Amino acid sequence: LLGDSPNLPESAALDRFVMGSTTGSLFDDLAQLLIDASERTMDDPELVQLRMNLVKAYPQLFALRMASLRSFEDQVTALVAERIHRDDSEALSAEVDDRARLVTLVAFGVMRHAWSAWAASGGAAGLSAQLTRSFDTFHGLVGTAIRV
Repeated sequence: LLGDSPNLPESAALDRFVMGSTTGSLFDDLAQLLIDASERTMDDPELVQLRMNLVKAYPQLFALRMASLRSFEDQVTALVAERIHRDDSEALSAEVDDRARLVTLVAFGVMRHAWSAWAASGGAAGLSAQLTRSFDTFHGLVGTAIRV
């Protein structure tokens, strides 16, 4: 009824992310990983809008949807923590976990922007194209200030 939660790409893409071999930038690599995950998601803006209306009308469904998205968020956070630990093996676990959660939440904020813009446009472009635009816009806002 509410749709499937996003899924991470296959293990080879996850390994490349953790090893930092895509762009060398944690945030850019995470953006690409999330864009890749979106390509495996349903791409019907009308259905997304209907589901959004349903969740607004029945708040108890919102809690169910958030629980499934939280699981995806936790998976992403664990991957980001692996990457941060690989990049900085001397960092304390609590510090790594805190940084990983922050990076993930920022990326998920950009994703929410993309989903909202994509649904509002009626899916004029694909979701992955909108994600790319939203991450590019975010980069334009913060410039090279992203250092994780």
